[in-house]
Amino acid sequence: MIRIKNLSKTFSHGDQTISVFDNFNLEIAPNELVVIFGPSGCGKSTLINLISGTEHYSSGLIEGLQKTNRIGFVSQRSSLLPWLKVIDNIAFGLKLQGVDKNSRYRESYKLLEEMGLRGYADFYPHQLSTGLSQLVAFARAVAYQAEFMFMDEPFSSLDFFVRNKLQDTVLKIHKKRGLTTIFITHQIDEALYLGDRIVALSTSKPTKILAELDVRSLTDKTSESFYKLHRELLFCYQ
Repeated sequence: MIRIKNLSKTFSHGDQTISVFDNFNLEIAPNELVVIFGPSGCGKSTLINLISGTEHYSSGLIEGLQKTNRIGFVSQRSSLLPWLKVIDNIAFGLKLQGVDKNSRYRESYKLLEEMGLRGYADFYPHQLSTGLSQLVAFARAVAYQAEFMFMDEPFSSLDFFVRNKLQDTVLKIHKKRGLTTIFITHQIDEALYLGDRIVALSTSKPTKILAELDVRSLTDKTSESFYKLHRELLFCYQ
């Protein structure tokens, strides 16, 4: 369980102090896939950085991550090491953990199979499409034996068809591995398709939660329920 209690974050900009979050509260259950949704500039990336520990908050408390380093992070830009082949990129996190060579490559090849990347083991990052690069980055984060997965708009630059395919992969791995996942997006369809729960953030500062939608039962994209939730998310920003 991740618990965010009375979280506050301020930035200094010249003579001004900007309050991005003020007494912000949110809970994320184990194995839940929570989508943080909202337009650019609403604080989505700042929030995921604060939760993951890549950025410091001003006050408050974030509980649930202190006793683990099993955290995977996939960002908007490819973070693959360009001098390593795909299989070596995936195995890299395990190497840092001190996992022996045979074990880390066995796990890495297993992930290649799971994610449909079997034929790309010996490719270098510059030989991959953007979509494949993001998929390899996801595989590397999973191979790190992640318990928590943070994904900051990883598919925002991809076309519709590639994005849909990678969304299916995220869902499959999330469920199979029992991950607790926070996924950032500004795409309504992506939020509705991926999330167990959608947390919509305000554009005004300090950032507030405008709505929390439980979408676990939403399986039919042609149903009236889908369009009702679609309209509800849009209405948040009218």
